[in-house]
Amino acid sequence: MKRDKERKSFLFSNWLLATCYLLLVFISSCGGIADLKKYLGMIGQFQIVSIITEPPEVRPGETVTLRATAVNPETWGTADDQIVYSWVFLNLDANGEMPGGVTFNINKFTLSDYLKILTQCPETPGCELQLGEINPWTVTVPAQFPGEGESISYNVFLAAADSTATLSALVQGQETTGKYALGIKSIKVSQVTQYNHNPIIQEIFCDPATRDVSTGRFQASPGETCTLHAQVTDLDMGDMMVYRWLILAGRLDSSNQEEVQWKAPDQPGLYPIYLVVRDEQIDFKGGQAEGEIQVEVGN
Repeated sequence: MKRDKERKSFLFSNWLLATCYLLLVFISSCGGIADLKKYLGMIGQFQIVSIITEPPEVRPGETVTLRATAVNPETWGTADDQIVYSWVFLNLDANGEMPGGVTFNINKFTLSDYLKILTQCPETPGCELQLGEINPWTVTVPAQFPGEGESISYNVFLAAADSTATLSALVQGQETTGKYALGIKSIKVSQVTQYNHNPIIQEIFCDPATRDVSTGRFQASPGETCTLHAQVTDLDMGDMMVYRWLILAGRLDSSNQEEVQWKAPDQPGLYPIYLVVRDEQIDFKGGQAEGEIQVEVGN
């Protein structure tokens, strides 16, 4: 009896393993789980790649420049790629609350939150609100002095859209069929700053692809595998660098390593590769840099 149960258990285990194997083969043939790795770091929809503040840490009353990069995969590299930007500069407290008692979840900022700021802040006493629709955008931090050894965190909200009509519909709270993305960036303000420099991406490499000196583009063959890496410097000694690679097409073996492998698409064309490098500090999230290369895949 015991041997019969062991035999049935053995047969069931083998049946289960065979079923799982066949299921994986089926999914793989349909481009499913076995192909997930190729989507690492891929820009599959309208996306804000980065928001960079220069400098990332300022004193009260100083100015800071904000620059964003947004990508629309459907129109990148064409005459239709006309991205527009709308910035909101707002002072929230540590709990994400602005004057008047309106509270936001900074980690899950939504379009309805963005509209609340636009409609309620101008009517709320003490609510610092500045707007801008250019990129890059320079804004002056209010001359509000925190206590000694303390700091104030100002937040910058960005709505990037694929057209002026889409952005206008967003601001008015109307339904839109356009593409858009929301982003947030924090700026540290204190009386005495331990100045944190942004990293500097000096050059991005795509080995062994050759580079056209006249256009600056890399040349690769369809399906060719290239090693992506960058020369990055930072004036702040000891900062740890965090890497994030993003692509429109092709395949990455990872998206968050200093050096990654990118397999070029089989289809000829011009493809961008983005790199965002952020430096991390123990007490405060540091600045970041963003770079781009273009790879031309030939016949």
